[in-house]
Amino acid sequence: MDANTEKARWAIAARRALLGAAILIMASQTAFADTTTLICDTGLPLDMGPTTIDLNAAQSTVTLHFPALKNSSIPARTSGPLRATFSRDEIDFSRTEGNVRHSYIINRLTAIVQDTAVNLGGGPGFSESWTCHVGKKQF
Repeated sequence: MDANTEKARWAIAARRALLGAAILIMASQTAFADTTTLICDTGLPLDMGPTTIDLNAAQSTVTLHFPALKNSSIPARTSGPLRATFSRDEIDFSRTEGNVRHSYIINRLTAIVQDTAVNLGGGPGFSESWTCHVGKKQF
């Protein structure tokens, strides 16, 4: 084997190693993308705390965390991760709980969540707005 052939083999191996490292770096950045948490006041007097929403734009998912309810056997619960559409101005997602289909729209400028619920059994639905703010670590 001559020197030029040996250099070519090393160059190919080095390129493959660099390509592999670049792929690993990009994958790790997606896997560890920051999640933004919204802290929301639903306006419901029975809530024992805020509802929080974890937004993960890199994975196009949303996770809802509902508080326990006062004077009720309903515990705190989580819904998600749910598939979401992240656009420039809003985030859209939905979920079904029992016979109720909830469709959510989060306004990215005002951080207001619009929840429109349709009763799939034919009963009455409802619509409500939640006031939210972006959660920031305090320490």
